[in-house]
Amino acid sequence: MSAIQLLGAEALSGSADAMLAGYDAVTGDWQFPRSGSFWDVIAEAHRRGERGAGRRVAVIDGAFDLGIAALARTAGQPHESSATADPAAVHGTVAALLVLTIAPGAALDLYPVTGPAGITPQAIVAALDAVAQSSADVTCLSLGIRSPPDIRTAPATDASAPVYSGCPMPDACLCRAAVAAAGPDRAVIAAIGNARNSVYCPAIAPGVAGIGFLLDRRVVTDGAETAWLAQPDFPQSPDAVFNIMQPADVLGSSFAAPLVAGAVALGLEIAELPAMLAAVRMGGDADGFLAVALEGGPDPEFDALVIARYAAALAAFPHTDEALAGEHWCIGCALFGLNLFINGGMAMIRVGDLDRAEVLLRTARRLSPADPHAAANLGRVLLNRGGESGQAFAAEALQLYDHAIAARPGYRGYDAARAEAAERVGGALM
Repeated sequence: MSAIQLLGAEALSGSADAMLAGYDAVTGDWQFPRSGSFWDVIAEAHRRGERGAGRRVAVIDGAFDLGIAALARTAGQPHESSATADPAAVHGTVAALLVLTIAPGAALDLYPVTGPAGITPQAIVAALDAVAQSSADVTCLSLGIRSPPDIRTAPATDASAPVYSGCPMPDACLCRAAVAAAGPDRAVIAAIGNARNSVYCPAIAPGVAGIGFLLDRRVVTDGAETAWLAQPDFPQSPDAVFNIMQPADVLGSSFAAPLVAGAVALGLEIAELPAMLAAVRMGGDADGFLAVALEGGPDPEFDALVIARYAAALAAFPHTDEALAGEHWCIGCALFGLNLFINGGMAMIRVGDLDRAEVLLRTARRLSPADPHAAANLGRVLLNRGGESGQAFAAEALQLYDHAIAARPGYRGYDAARAEAAERVGGALM
C-alpha cells in the first residue's frame, strides 16, 4: 500500500476533534477521566518529582497548532502554527498535548510532516533522519503505513536489513528510518495502528516500541481477581509490545503512543527499555497461561508451567531484586513491571504459595500505592493466611479492600471479600 495513513480513522472521524474540544488550555486538564493503573503510576511519578525535566521528546505528526500556549512554550523547534481546522493539525496537536500531560517538564521538538501533497512517507523519513541527529531522548510517532502481516517474515533481499524486505515503501521505509532513530539512549514509541488484520510500519520494527490500548475487565472470584484484559473499543492491530488501559471515550492507538512516550520521558533509563519490554512480553505470555488455568480446576503440572513462566519474566526484568527488597522505585518498574508483580502474585495465590504472593503484591503496592488490584489481591492473601494472627491479617485486609473499593467507584466485585474481612475483625459493615 503506497498511501500513508493516520493510524486508523480517529483523526478524521471526530475522535481527535472531540478530544481537543475537551482540552482546557488554561489548566491542562482533559474531559476524559484520568483514572486506572496507568494514571495511578503517573500520579506516583509526579508525586516523586518526576515530571520530565531535562528530557526532550520529538513528536512527528501531521501538523501542530502553536497557537496553544503549552505547545508554543515547550516546542524546541520554531514551526508555524497550523490551521486547527486541518484534521492533521488536530491529530498532531492532541498527540503533543498528551505527551505534555504526562511529562509537563519535558521540552518538545515538533516535526510537522504535512505538505502540499499531504502526509508522505518521504516527509516522515526525513523527520526521523533529523531526530537521529538530534538530542531527543524519546520519539513519539502516531503515523504509519498499513502493511502486509508477513512483512516481518518476508525473505530478505538485503542481509543488513532482513526484516524490511517486505516494506510497503521500499524507497522510503519507515521501519528502517525508525530503527536508525532509535538507539541505546533514544527510544522510539509508535502507535500500532487500528486494523485487526494488518500491521503498521514502523510500529512492528525491532527496536521500536509498538503501543496500543486494552480495556480493564478484571472480575473477582472468592475475593481474588481472575481476568483482566479485553480488546479496546475500536479495531486494533495485533502484537503490541506494550498496552495501557484505554481511557473512556479515547479511541485509537494514536493516543496510546504519546501517553507512553511521555511516561518514558519521566526519568526512565532508556538503555533498560528493551529488557523491560522483553520481560513485559514474557509476562503477557504467562498471563495467557494463567487465564487458561483460572478457567479450569486444579492442575499441578499446568500450574507449575504458569509459575515457571512468571519466574522467568521476573528474572528478566531489570531491578526485580531491588524492587522486591523495597530498595528501588523507578518509572520503568512501576509502568512496565506493575502488572508482572500483580499477576505473578495472583498465580502464587492460585497454587497456595502465600509467602511469595505476599512479597510480589507488597512490591506492587510500593510501586503504585493507589493501585486497587494490588491492594485487593494482597487482601486475599492475608485472608487466606488466618491462623493465630488471623484477626490482624483480616484487619489489614479490611483496609486494603476499603482502598480497592474507593479506587473503583461503583465496582461491586470486592464487596464479599470486604464483608468477610469485616466479620473476622468483628467490625460493622459500612
